[in-house]
Amino acid sequence: MSAAESLMLVAIVLAFIATIMLTHVDDPAEQVWAMALAVLAVPYAASLIVAIGSCVKPSRRPVVAPEITPTPAYHDSDLDLAA
Repeated sequence: MSAAESLMLVAIVLAFIATIMLTHVDDPAEQVWAMALAVLAVPYAASLIVAIGSCVKPSRRPVVAPEITPTPAYHDSDLDLAA
């Protein structure tokens, strides 16, 4: 996992929580600041999810290729080319 992105995500989430708890988001400027912090957290959360997802090994069975039969070949004598 990426430590820098995780640290930034934690810092932004803590700033968001502190903004909500200390100001109670009464002023429109505080609402805008809280929304800006929430939007800033999205890329860091996404990078953390991708990093965790890249470490997980799926336990899927390998796909078996189906039997493939060739299509029948047509010869010139089989075609009716009346023009």
